Amino acid sequence: AAIAEATAAGIKVITFDAPAPSSAALTYIGTANEAAGYSAAEELARAIHGEGEVAVLQAGLGSPNLNDRFKGFQQYMAQKAPHIKIVAREDEQGKTDMTVNKTEALLEAHPNLTAIFGLSAEVCPGVAAALEQQGKAGKVVLAGFDDLPDTVAAIRKGVVSFCIAQRTYKMGWLSIEKLLDAVNNKSLPRQIDTGIVLINKENVDTYMQDMKKEFEK
Repeated sequence: AAIAEATAAGIKVITFDAPAPSSAALTYIGTANEAAGYSAAEELARAIHGEGEVAVLQAGLGSPNLNDRFKGFQQYMAQKAPHIKIVAREDEQGKTDMTVNKTEALLEAHPNLTAIFGLSAEVCPGVAAALEQQGKAGKVVLAGFDDLPDTVAAIRKGVVSFCIAQRTYKMGWLSIEKLLDAVNNKSLPRQIDTGIVLINKENVDTYMQDMKKEFEK
């Protein structure tokens, strides 16, 4: 409703980071979440050598963007990794303490668990804490979305195998660029996929500078 009101008043509106597909926004600039989930599953499958049990955690099972990520993740596993089984999908409500509790319960319920994957930002820090408490850091592969400082630190320590970062700098840059186009009455595509970047031990200290280089003149 707010977007419709602004549009009716002649204000140019775009969305970035999170889409509002049923609104009057001119474009969405951000991650194509289903494709990102597919790529994440591909990397996780590589990390666990194409077999094992995987548990998935996310903040809210009703979140459209997270559900799109899971859809792509699940699609890759079904199509390309038949020896990997998704044994659980849990809602940790976006809370680190609940993530720790869910992780402890998963480890007890699935003693042969190979990996845990987080579809939302707080998962990796919460799971990392639980794995370290139980002496299972590095034994259970951990990966997920978003480059929170605690996640980046855990990658350096080897507790987190990798994370999928959204190209946030590109989102911000293109948002201003496309708003300027809109003000100048140029047409915009309905969606602009800004892509993702894989962060692991090899590029954990350089990825941010690498993302910014794309826009250096």
